[in-house]
Formats: sequence, C-alpha cells, structure tokens
Amino acid sequence: MSLFQPSHTEIERTRERQARLKRLGALPAPVKRPEPPPPAIKVQPSAAEEVRTPREAIVDLARSFQTANRVPITDTRIIQLVVADHFGLDKGVLLTRRRIHRIVFPRHVAMYLALKLIPRTSTLKVGRFFGGWDHSTVIHARRAIERRLADPNFRLTIEAIEAKITALKVAKVVAMRPVVLNVTATRRTISD
Repeated sequence: MSLFQPSHTEIERTRERQARLKRLGALPAPVKRPEPPPPAIKVQPSAAEEVRTPREAIVDLARSFQTANRVPITDTRIIQLVVADHFGLDKGVLLTRRRIHRIVFPRHVAMYLALKLIPRTSTLKVGRFFGGWDHSTVIHARRAIERRLADPNFRLTIEAIEAKITALKVAKVVAMRPVVLNVTATRRTISD
C-alpha cells in the first residue's frame, strides 16, 4: 500500500473509532450543510400558461410591426423574390449570367435595392449575391437605376417594390412571434 493511501482495514478502524466516540459524546455531531440552491433554469412558458386577451395580442402585434420596421434587411433573398415576382420572372433567373434586357433590368433593380436597403453592404458582396458579378457591374446597375429615377412613374415602381419588401420583412418578423389568445370564455362543450 502507498504511504498516502490508507488500506481498507485502516479506513474501517477509523470509522469504528469515530462511531464509538460519537456514542460517548466526545465528538460533535456532524454539521449538516444547507443544500445549494438549484441552478437557475430559464423556463419558456408553454402555450397554455401564456394566455393573453385579444387586446394584449393586438398591442403585441402592433409592437411587432414597429420593431420589424426598424430591423434592417440582412439577406438578399427577400429582395430577389420580390423583384422577380414584380417583373414576372423566376427568382433563379436573376442569379444567372444571361444578358437579355428582360433579365438584366430586373437584376439591376434588385442590385440597386440591395445596396439601398441592406446596411453596410459592399458592391462586391452584392455582386456575389447575384450570381458572381463584378463590383463594377453593381456600380453600373446602381448608376443606371439612379438615372432612371428622374422619371416619376419609374420612381413609383421602385417605391412599390420597396413597400413589398418591407411588408414581407414585417410579415416574416411577425410570423416568428407566437400569438395566443384567451379563448376559454367562448369555448363550449358538445352537450351545450
């Protein structure tokens, strides 16, 4: 046996001595330490516990719209989807390298809106998002669209597309928030 590790019999003898001394009252009773509190666990309320009135749900929904308008767009997929839908194209067509005017013009609009709506994005990133185009192509697209914004009809078209993008973004943020209404007062059983 090692010098630092007592043998099994030594441990038993020590326990027997401690038990005898305890019975005689020579050893104080062991002090019970209070149990440490359980670790704090953040519990998500279940749908049954989170019951709100319709008024609270409407107020929550209004707050969602307000926060969604402040949340910046960070992804070009929404922009690509809305622009392609507006011009009657498939979203994947905007990502191709084709140079047909009916594809190039919507791609330029989407690139312009991506630069405008996505904060702190570069022309290089936008070019990559739209099928690997060079940054100079994105600069050309932005300038071409900015020149056409002098036309009031075209400006309205761009504003309508922006409004669709914002509405989609708001709908996406609101859809991520669960809404639970208090419907217990209106429930009826089959026998009623």
